[in-house]
Amino acid sequence: TDNNATLFREGYQAAIADAGFETVGEEAVPDWDNAQGGVIFEQLLTAAGGDVDGLLVANDGLSLAAQQVLADAGLTIPTTGQDATVDGLRAILQGTQCMTVYKPVVKEAEGAVAAAVALLNGDDLNANATINNEKADIPYVQAEVQSIFIGDVHTPVEDGFVSRDDVCAGIEDLCTANGV
Repeated sequence: TDNNATLFREGYQAAIADAGFETVGEEAVPDWDNAQGGVIFEQLLTAAGGDVDGLLVANDGLSLAAQQVLADAGLTIPTTGQDATVDGLRAILQGTQCMTVYKPVVKEAEGAVAAAVALLNGDDLNANATINNEKADIPYVQAEVQSIFIGDVHTPVEDGFVSRDDVCAGIEDLCTANGV
């Protein structure tokens, strides 16, 4: 659906192959629609006879939809997500999601500003990666991302990406226990 999803897939396929795991199914979700994602995952889970050991999910919303399907089926299976959303972080604290990917917006913005100034001044972009647009390799500045596990939930909160009040509403004990 987009290049981010393509890169996500390439990364997990290599990791799965290296670890000796088998993919029992995968499917792109049109327009990142969470409800559609839940339906698709339910079909994949049924086709696999419920024999699934974990889910690599491309964003927190789709992960939450899959978590609901799992709960309805009485299954507890580790899931991943991406985007460090309030609901994704809450799911990590509650133990229904293993991790999410956090993209520090401030660092992305700083990189974008530095690149814009460099281009404006005719200076080198200091690109650290390229992406192919099917015509050429385009240089760009790739920002670092961070895996957020339960012990890291405090990071997007401390960065101001999400509010502590939103993440911890109704689960204050879990936040306190995990340093949020």
